[in-house]
Amino acid sequence: MQGNAIFRCDASPTIGGGHVMRSVALAERFHDRGWTVAFLVKPETVRYVPIGSFRDFIVLEASEDILHQVAQIKMVLGAVDIVVIDSYELDREYEAVLRDLGGRILVVDDIETREHDCDWLLDASQDRDSQKYKGLVPDGCIRLFGPDYVCIRADIKIHRSRLAKVTNGAEHAIFVSFGASDSGGGTQLALDAFGELSPPPALSVATSGANPIVASLRNRPNVRLFVDTADIGGAMAASSIGVGAAGVAAWERCFLGVPSIILSTAENQVSIANTIARAGAALYLGAVADCAPKLLASEIRRLLDSPELRETMRENALRLVDGLGADRIIDAVIV
Repeated sequence: MQGNAIFRCDASPTIGGGHVMRSVALAERFHDRGWTVAFLVKPETVRYVPIGSFRDFIVLEASEDILHQVAQIKMVLGAVDIVVIDSYELDREYEAVLRDLGGRILVVDDIETREHDCDWLLDASQDRDSQKYKGLVPDGCIRLFGPDYVCIRADIKIHRSRLAKVTNGAEHAIFVSFGASDSGGGTQLALDAFGELSPPPALSVATSGANPIVASLRNRPNVRLFVDTADIGGAMAASSIGVGAAGVAAWERCFLGVPSIILSTAENQVSIANTIARAGAALYLGAVADCAPKLLASEIRRLLDSPELRETMRENALRLVDGLGADRIIDAVIV
């Protein structure tokens, strides 16, 4: 089956780029199957996601008027088969208006705060048999729960065959990623923790131009900096460990078998962090705001000094996320 799909999501300094990037991962597979895919986003969104993220898709600018949004979509796509909505700002009332497009609706969520009018609800952080969202979705809504539904971008997938071998050597590379906005200051926390280590490890830091400390990172020794780019899979796969937020990149590190230390930067990340930690794929140290540099440094050193622990976490991570989530979602929604 082929058809038309519209994705409604946004990125900003406040919410970061995760909603868009996980939507892109799913949209890529629709596109690969011959679908026409469009994104409806707020004007600022394109400034807070990596360059080239929308290269295969139609991009529409979302106006404040919902009825105008519907008219925009109809004018460009005509009939719509699937509507995908990934936004904490939108709820049942908005989704009900988009029913006028004629397509069925998939909502992507990871926090129980709103009612939804959808046919499917996707939350990869929940256990398969979870009763979450009960009473918040229609009785006939199909819930797609668990890491089996994690979507991984093609730019990341190509690096799974190039995974770094766990060694007991003295030289280590650490991949640091606290999201596009890094609103919690996780990158600085990590840098402070690395300052406690001797010798200092080589760092690959992925961030955006919106991060207030990005200028100081450019002149820091032992730091390879990735700013506003999606081309981070190689550096991630080659890392001994990862340190970062419990967002989209945490799932990507699992897919690449990178043992991680994760910290939550927002309420919605807690369930993701707990899911990955329970699987033995990462160490969860709680919220960024509550973590001291010395604690983070000690956990980094513990991982670096234990190739056996890293290998166990690597195997757990690879089992947790197999990269087939987008295909499973599409197979579920196009029946």
